[in-house]
Amino acid sequence: MTDVQPNARPEFFGKDGFTSFIGVVEDVNDPKRSGRVKVRCVGWHPKEKDGEGGLKTEDLPWARVGMPTTHTQQSRIGGKHGLLPGAWVWGFFLDGEEAQQP
Repeated sequence: MTDVQPNARPEFFGKDGFTSFIGVVEDVNDPKRSGRVKVRCVGWHPKEKDGEGGLKTEDLPWARVGMPTTHTQQSRIGGKHGLLPGAWVWGFFLDGEEAQQP
């Protein structure tokens, strides 16, 4: 039997710092048509969209949307997430505290 080594690969998802967020969907018009959305993450992105210290919607990173296995999408074929701007979501960053890949 193999022993579990918790620190063997700290860069591997699930063994690094798990960083979750709550946010509001602001854009669902993914130019790649792959079902991504732009989310303004509370505590990570400023509330303001304009002005000094603001962050425009177009500058938010695209977030991948997790889907149940009954609605999987591959090669742009499959289920659609149905999210709309204004929807509140919970998610996590794939890159941990770097917080650039929601």
